[in-house]
Amino acid sequence: MARPEDFFDFITDCTAERFLKSRSYIVAHGDYDGYSSDDKLIAALLDAGKFDGASKYISHNSLLSPRAHMYKALAWKNLNNTMGEQSEKIVAFKILEGISLTGDGSEGRPYLVTYISDEKEFLFYINEDFKSQMLLEINDRQVDCITTKSGKAIYFDVTDCMLSAQRMFTKVKPASTTPKDEGETKKWWKFWE
Repeated sequence: MARPEDFFDFITDCTAERFLKSRSYIVAHGDYDGYSSDDKLIAALLDAGKFDGASKYISHNSLLSPRAHMYKALAWKNLNNTMGEQSEKIVAFKILEGISLTGDGSEGRPYLVTYISDEKEFLFYINEDFKSQMLLEINDRQVDCITTKSGKAIYFDVTDCMLSAQRMFTKVKPASTTPKDEGETKKWWKFWE
């Protein structure tokens, strides 16, 4: 299990083991969301011209998101902070490099992503363009098969993303299943209940 202080060890020495250790820290956390919209929150701050807020945005689900780090690089650029911009770009590309070390993109060895958004970021990283996508179950794992415009089929293991969505869904109970207080009586004018 990764410790928070060891989290970014893969930045200085990008190995599959170090990247997977950091990834396991993220995925095991109770706030992990494989469909996180934290990158959209950073983008909204950028769109609003709140570059300081965007550059300093941090959450559990933004730590290992290449897109979040690229947005933060753009925020630093708008703040004329070259060091901050370059640092965020390095982190983003090291995360993408880490993903590349988890497999080879084949059906038998799909790339392991932390967030669904990583797929499109990774396609950009390897200079491919998205064409279509199909979710498959392979060896009890959920795998996205993405076909690129060049005709390649690239596979991504999204099992953890799917499990996080399932956990989030089961946490939310529909309002109709919430029992009424036993002492509560129906009011005569609320005939629709």
